[in-house]
Amino acid sequence: MEPVTNVAKKPIDQNLHGSWRLANDELREITIKKSADPQENATVTTEKPEDILLSFFPDNTFTEIKTGGAYKTGKWNYAADSSLSMNYGNETKTFSLVFGRENTGLRLLTLKSASGESLSLAGFGKSMENFRDDPFYPGNNSWRNKPLQTETDKQILSRLTGYLLHSAYLLKAADTRKQTIISWEFSKGVIKIYNGGIGLVPRDEIPEIWTHNFYSKDDALKAYEMFDEYLRTTTYKGTPKGNWVLDDHAILLDIISGLKQRE
Repeated sequence: MEPVTNVAKKPIDQNLHGSWRLANDELREITIKKSADPQENATVTTEKPEDILLSFFPDNTFTEIKTGGAYKTGKWNYAADSSLSMNYGNETKTFSLVFGRENTGLRLLTLKSASGESLSLAGFGKSMENFRDDPFYPGNNSWRNKPLQTETDKQILSRLTGYLLHSAYLLKAADTRKQTIISWEFSKGVIKIYNGGIGLVPRDEIPEIWTHNFYSKDDALKAYEMFDEYLRTTTYKGTPKGNWVLDDHAILLDIISGLKQRE
């Protein structure tokens, strides 16, 4: 008889903090690999359903972003009976939670509603040590809140720099988490990433999802022109670090600083 061996199993992580997306890979619309120009390596399958990204933070805030551009934020609460309440302001949704883990170590989370519907999610990114630096923290996504009226040039510039800062946080988080893939599907916009450089997508390729974050297409184009004019008239004088992710992060921060000085 073979001796009985005790196999130590890694305990299931029941920490909700961090980002989660649909567990079914077939539902993911765009995955951009970590290369010198990730946007050119995108694979798009538009016939598939929208993906969703849920991010939970230690201050009990959360964000919900869909690949189609829809954005919501609110407050969450984890009760003693293992139920999760998500308050969107005008409604509250309650779920029971089931945590799990794949053999690969990937965290899994299933949200089950009282009606029997369930949503299976997989870990997308663990909580940052400073969670307010997370690219999907509410404070880094206020640029997604569509205004109710046309904005002044100063407000449009602020919305533009908010988008750029979110993108900078996206790069920084990828480096901090040592991710081999940087996903941009929840952050589509006008930035074009190069190996140690930042550019703009062509004017006729501006994603509609990005323009929807402005009051009108005219306001979105005004933001695009502000960015374009800055890139054409300014040269980055920083020293390369030898890591294109950190180099592009530093360039974005420099661009944001320069744009704000033009307010």
